[in-house]
Amino acid sequence: MASANTPYTSPTQPSKTWRIAPAPPASISDRLNLPPLHARLLYNRGVRTPEDARAFLEIGPDMEHDPSLMPGMGEAVRRLEAAILSGESIGVYGDFDVDGISGTAVLSLGLRELGGRVMPYIPDREADGHGLNPDAVRRLAAAGVTVCVTVDCGVTDREEVALATELGIDTIVTDHHSPDDSLPEARAVVHAGLPGSKYPFKGLTGTGMAYKLVSAMFESRGRRQPEHLLELVALGTVADVGPMEDENRYFVSRGLRQLNRSSNVGLRALMESAQASPGTLDEVDLSFSLIPRLNAPGRIGTPETSLNLLTSDNPSEAYQLADELEHLNQERRALTDQAMSQAEVQTQFPEGTPPLIFVSHGEWKPGILGP
Repeated sequence: MASANTPYTSPTQPSKTWRIAPAPPASISDRLNLPPLHARLLYNRGVRTPEDARAFLEIGPDMEHDPSLMPGMGEAVRRLEAAILSGESIGVYGDFDVDGISGTAVLSLGLRELGGRVMPYIPDREADGHGLNPDAVRRLAAAGVTVCVTVDCGVTDREEVALATELGIDTIVTDHHSPDDSLPEARAVVHAGLPGSKYPFKGLTGTGMAYKLVSAMFESRGRRQPEHLLELVALGTVADVGPMEDENRYFVSRGLRQLNRSSNVGLRALMESAQASPGTLDEVDLSFSLIPRLNAPGRIGTPETSLNLLTSDNPSEAYQLADELEHLNQERRALTDQAMSQAEVQTQFPEGTPPLIFVSHGEWKPGILGP
């Protein structure tokens, strides 16, 4: 076995190396005043002092960062303020995964609370694909949208943003994906990881980015932070496997507290349908109970179903939508199991078959095959 400081080279992948984390000093447990296992885990994450440990373990509102430090935030707030005051139609263009859907819900609900006329749009996985779609941009323009905010997409969609500008739409991009060498010529690009960004944390998800924009909007109005929306941020952050550190840790911790006493009728209907008990929900319930149900329509149905559930204020409608999500999730699981069985039959090859095998089937839906 390789020593703690010796790279381990895989015999099948010689270009890859594993590095085993060195053992911490024997005194680290006493220094951090924690059990040895906990101390070692923290040490491997770079925690060296009691102050570091407190900063990592204690979760509070001081973990939130000033949204004005985000590139593009000032111009985004100014344009949206003007749109609200003049009664313009504001499009919110999301993505069909749970991060995009929950972020779209955050922006839609937040802007409506501030008096905005909001028209949300969630693309179809097969018809529209990821990112801004030209036909969808044309539909938004035809519907009278003059400002469009993207959620979880847009930072590489230069041609689509240019088309929106041509059609009279000012685009505000909020995204967390890696940008290309050149940015779209949008009214504002709000992104924590842009070159020169002074924002302290680069690991926000699409939902987290959307919340920071809403937070900045509330702050500009002198209103209290919309912490009731953090239950949606928690869903998107866990669904997108955002790194559980810094601001994300606060969002998920605070969001779970909010979710356990939620007044959102859609979320309450979803919890009841999933047999998840408010008051005891944790990140495991999010990952294996609520999120798969919210994800199902984007994979085999119409993703607006999940968005409508999260933004509904009608209990009867919410329970109907939650029931629909339950059935779609059961169908998704059945289709996935069927596809796995069909794939296993196709991979039963004799010994000596090359290690990389591609399988396909005419009945497989794209939504059950990958992200």
